[in-house]
Amino acid sequence: MKEISKWLMDVEGSAKRFYEKAALKFAEDAELSQMLKLLAEDEARHYCAVKLIHDITLGTEEFDSAIVPDAASMNDTLSLFAGSEKKLDSGGMTKEELLNAVINIETSEHNDFFLYAIKVSRFRMEGLLKDASDISRHRAHIERFINVRPEFGKLCGKLSRLPVSGRENMLVVDDDASLTEAFHTLLSEYGAVDTASNGKEALEKLAGKYYAAIISDIRMPVMSGIEFFEKAVQKFPSVKNRFIFLTNYDEECKDFFEKNSLRHLEKPAPMSEIKEAVKNIFSAARH
Repeated sequence: MKEISKWLMDVEGSAKRFYEKAALKFAEDAELSQMLKLLAEDEARHYCAVKLIHDITLGTEEFDSAIVPDAASMNDTLSLFAGSEKKLDSGGMTKEELLNAVINIETSEHNDFFLYAIKVSRFRMEGLLKDASDISRHRAHIERFINVRPEFGKLCGKLSRLPVSGRENMLVVDDDASLTEAFHTLLSEYGAVDTASNGKEALEKLAGKYYAAIISDIRMPVMSGIEFFEKAVQKFPSVKNRFIFLTNYDEECKDFFEKNSLRHLEKPAPMSEIKEAVKNIFSAARH
């Protein structure tokens, strides 16, 4: 979590600075400038939240994280800010280009990681981060502005992250409550996310509902992921191709994955790889 929170501090600080500069550059447009100021205020709160997480983790044992940003995503996000700020400073950025930059920023992967950091840390710092995760309010500022400015209406569709294949049901199985809650947020763009804390609970849910994708840990109390998989396939043979295992590897796990030709990712895994694995399952189901 230290690596994630440090990167997020850089990102949220860059976002705050960009929005403040843009508000001044376009001060003659009162509506646009006000929207940018509100975004800057939100980013200031987000920065304080991730700084709090970072400062506390420096003095404690590292929080385990099942999801990590890959180096390319981290660099791409910071490059997005640097490029946008450079064009803004040069005076060559139009209002439409500015709004495109804002939307690209607000739909980038760092917001997913911000929510993940808040979800994981809230379990350990109850009450400290109460308001920080209100991303919906953050985006509402942009939507309200676009709605009253018809000349920018064509950008509205870019604010929505559409599901890959309709509203699918997904099941996340892990005994770490902070992780299952985080996945509930991170995968909600693809559909409804149910969670279970062990294989036995997951097996009961599987009996009552069709799940297009199942993300499961291996080591869990009551019933392990391996036993859950074996019992699930016994009852519902076609479910085999809808499993993704996200776990810490050992020889037993590797043998199990190879024997059954299963999709698997090692903790911590890049969020982009987790989402790609989910999309691949949905895509395979359509063909």
